[in-house]
Amino acid sequence: MSNDFVNGVIRSSIKYKMPHIPSALSLYYLESIFPYISKDWNIVLGKPHGAQAYYYYFEKFFRQKPKQYLSVIETDFYDFIDYCDVTIGNALGIAIGLSYNNKPTWVNISDAALQTGSTLESIQFIGKNQTDILLTVDYNNIQLTEDFMGLDIIEQEKIFINYGWETLIVFDKADYLAIENFMNKIGPKVILFNTKKGKGVKEMEENPIEWHYKILKDINEITII
Repeated sequence: MSNDFVNGVIRSSIKYKMPHIPSALSLYYLESIFPYISKDWNIVLGKPHGAQAYYYYFEKFFRQKPKQYLSVIETDFYDFIDYCDVTIGNALGIAIGLSYNNKPTWVNISDAALQTGSTLESIQFIGKNQTDILLTVDYNNIQLTEDFMGLDIIEQEKIFINYGWETLIVFDKADYLAIENFMNKIGPKVILFNTKKGKGVKEMEENPIEWHYKILKDINEITII
């Protein structure tokens, strides 16, 4: 993760008075995905909160700014986004339908979405039919309610394996080296990124729940690490 990303998220959060900053900072792993996808893919965002991260990476890699700036991204903010999930749990199912247009399909969701029945049914369907979908998961193991995931990341990987998915867990920087080869696999594939909410800002790493809805007014309120 680069300081450019952290500073970019913080600057836009202050300028446009956007909350959900810890959620945006946990999406630092997108840096490793964008070199392999393009605007020509089916793009489905099942984690629309923390939109500051998408704004940063879409401008960096796709050279495009959104039509407006909110902390929750919506489908019509960009002409290349096919679907943004406002109600958690729909993204992977929508992606199944989109995949029939014979375009590569990328879906990004939070770990919380894995707890919904509709997501599990989609995982089963995709695995059974060997649908060529790339799923990335922000596995930060914390939710707004302060509940933790019922399964750790290793146990979650086993579920995907049992349903016929190719899997990759990324714990740290060294694991990013495996992503390029993984992207060449055909069929359902999931990358589980072991992330940290508020990554790169001391106060937000220590207390992401407190900062979830908080509006940052000045960069001097935080410590970038």
